[in-house]
Amino acid sequence: MLEVATGRLQGKLNELDPYKVWTWDPRSRRPYKNQPKWQLPMWHRYRVELYPHYPELPQPSGIKDEFGKDLQFPAAFRKSRREHKPKGIIKVVRR
Repeated sequence: MLEVATGRLQGKLNELDPYKVWTWDPRSRRPYKNQPKWQLPMWHRYRVELYPHYPELPQPSGIKDEFGKDLQFPAAFRKSRREHKPKGIIKVVRR
């Protein structure tokens, strides 16, 4: 958790990436084609959204399921927002 809060994770990812797209700064979001949701640079380059998840600190995502219930991460990413259809999610494990 400290690596995210201090920006070290972002720095390490950008050291590996020639495009330096790893950021969660909302000011870096840009429109993508005709979509209503503005996307982070990682989406524009790689079509992924990477968010850290801390089970010990459950946070609502701001996304609701088809029944109006608040979803936590990573459940919010397991279904599409409008159609509530299953979609892909991966888990990156640090060893």
